[in-house]
Amino acid sequence: MYYCPLCGMDHDGYLPLWKELSDALEAYGFDAISLKPEFYNRENLTCPVCGGMDRERMCAEYLRRTFGKNFYDRSFRFLEFAPNPAFSRFIRKNFTLRHETADLLRSDVTYQCDLTNMPVLKTESVNAWISLHMLEHIPDDRAALRELYRILTPGGFGLLLVPLSLALEKTDEDPSASEFERWRRFGQNDHIRMYAKKDFIERILEAGFQLEQLGKEWFGEKCFARLGLPDTAVLYVLKKPGLETS
Repeated sequence: MYYCPLCGMDHDGYLPLWKELSDALEAYGFDAISLKPEFYNRENLTCPVCGGMDRERMCAEYLRRTFGKNFYDRSFRFLEFAPNPAFSRFIRKNFTLRHETADLLRSDVTYQCDLTNMPVLKTESVNAWISLHMLEHIPDDRAALRELYRILTPGGFGLLLVPLSLALEKTDEDPSASEFERWRRFGQNDHIRMYAKKDFIERILEAGFQLEQLGKEWFGEKCFARLGLPDTAVLYVLKKPGLETS
């Protein structure tokens, strides 16, 4: 039996990668076997009840364990970039805090802003943020990481995931790549890079963050199975040095 922490429902199985995307990856020759993505889930991707994806389930489970039950702090500012409906509902239902959203193109968010330059957000004003599969779209990802560090309060944390290959020794990036090449090398037509783990970690540390990498050992084998996560999945928790927030 599977369990989705986003909607709190038990069910018989998750839904696989949707056919249109699967067909496109095959048509453009995206070679997942050779690239060995760290967090790649063709079989157990979305929840059949709420539609939440595997990466949101992992983050939701982390927050349940970190915040505990009945978290109540209306001054705690949690910022969700590129908000996902299932994850937003999970936050509002389970925690009493200041939940805000941000995106460059969408108008249905608290802040419409560029991740590399967010003057609308004051320095050290956000207690926690979540950014899932965003940096691979941004030409200057280092500038984005510096901004994510700047807005975070001392002791605050961010949850970060990107497409990452365990086979690459150096990040493959090319903002000028054609649509065909982006599909073939990066797995999507609006991605401009596929991260190598070493480079990814170096960029995080370069921005000033302390880093925790949480995988199956931290979550537990049973939890990974119930959430439908691939064995190699890792959640990157970025912390700003200082007193821990609560």
